[in-house]
Amino acid sequence: MPDTRLPERWILNPVYRDLTDTDWRVYTWGLMFSNDQLTDGHITASALGLLHPEGLQPESYERLVKAGLWEQVPKGGYVSANWSETQTTKEQFLAQRESAKVRKQRQRSRQANSTVTPSVTRDVQGEDKAKAEDKEQAKAQEEIDIPVANP
Repeated sequence: MPDTRLPERWILNPVYRDLTDTDWRVYTWGLMFSNDQLTDGHITASALGLLHPEGLQPESYERLVKAGLWEQVPKGGYVSANWSETQTTKEQFLAQRESAKVRKQRQRSRQANSTVTPSVTRDVQGEDKAKAEDKEQAKAQEEIDIPVANP
């Protein structure tokens, strides 16, 4: 699902700054709900209770409409005003997902048909260091070994 975006310009916008904590929570949870469900900002009347831990908040809905952030839908519920200005639309998201799917299929096809040797998995420097340590150990052992006279 698409991520919900909260543009930093909202920090300085009095419309958002004047929201109560409850209004802000309802509004942002509404954005998240709509993104999760791919509703393009539509929030049905039956979903309104999900937007705040204490359930329905009709006063907040009225203030969000008055602030111009939501519009009331005749059949019940609300729609986030100017959804596509800050959020990914369902159509955009589905197109992006399809594009990513095709891109991944091409990548997998190229990998399956590749004649290139897979990447080296060992650390080359690590192998060189191990060889150098083996040589040092062998040299040290030679210095310690005392030749034994043959009887």
